[in-house]
Amino acid sequence: MIIKSARTCITSQDIIDIIRESKANPPLKRGSIGQRLSPLGGLFWGDMEILELRPGLRIYTSDFRLENELEVTTAKPDQPVFCSILTMAGSWRVQFENGRGRSEELSVTANMNAAGIRLPKAYKTRLEGGRGHRYVRVDISTALLRQLIEETGTGANNDMNDGAYSHDSPAVGDRGILTPSLEYLAHEVIHCPMEGGARRLFLEGKALEIIAHELHYFQDADHVLGGRLEPVEMEQFRRARSILDMEYADPPGLFELAHRVGLNDFKLKRGFKKCFGTTVFGYVRNLRMEKAQALLGRGELSVTEAAGEAGYRSLGHFAAAFKRRFGILPGKYRKERSKLRL
Repeated sequence: MIIKSARTCITSQDIIDIIRESKANPPLKRGSIGQRLSPLGGLFWGDMEILELRPGLRIYTSDFRLENELEVTTAKPDQPVFCSILTMAGSWRVQFENGRGRSEELSVTANMNAAGIRLPKAYKTRLEGGRGHRYVRVDISTALLRQLIEETGTGANNDMNDGAYSHDSPAVGDRGILTPSLEYLAHEVIHCPMEGGARRLFLEGKALEIIAHELHYFQDADHVLGGRLEPVEMEQFRRARSILDMEYADPPGLFELAHRVGLNDFKLKRGFKKCFGTTVFGYVRNLRMEKAQALLGRGELSVTEAAGEAGYRSLGHFAAAFKRRFGILPGKYRKERSKLRL
């Protein structure tokens, strides 16, 4: 049931019904993302899509504008679900009850990435009015995720700890900066040029790639360390990573970074590599390459401009680093990606 006031209250089923009605009506105009827009239920303008790629795996794409604050009450899932939300524009808060019966709230703004386990409980999401919202969300059941990990032959217990995802544990979640690689994946999902079965296969591949990035970004550190670090120390290393995520084009030196997170340089070097599988400078190098790849893939900048945005002063050094990482020169990569957008 939809209740309209300064804040509009709606359920997730209402949204599904609105999407179905919108698809039955002629679209009014084309949006900047290349998909057709129409007024969804008179509540907001934009595009929303929910696609079940396979049992236990869904992807949501949204690009719309709200006039009033929107509160969405979402029914509880049948089983725990690992959820990833890549937010490119907008601001929202989600209120939920964790596995211990306590109420919690998670706030997310533009250029942020939120991921974690949704327990089988209902929750409310409030989206800010008077602005646009653009995000990609992927839901995968923990059962399917465990199955996919087991199929790799590496063993599910290293990545999916049953105890961590039990109904009695608190909801597992984390937020971080939307990294260039995840931003690019979200861009590819929204701008997917394919139709029919090819589109479904493309989106399933991107959905699984997003989940893989999330597992690496949020969970590898805890599993590699095996719980040997105190929560305060773990937060210090994550804070160091967040600083690098934001300042990779002109990153702080090792001593400055250590000072900013309250560690000495030796502990930062040793702990960062244990947590994230690479050195501080290796992490920055990877971020720069991901940013350059994303910019070149979108075709918005020239090779020289992309190199500058990624923090490279020498075009020759940039081209060599790009070739080592991706096996192709940046100019050729940009040209190949532009053909796919035609």
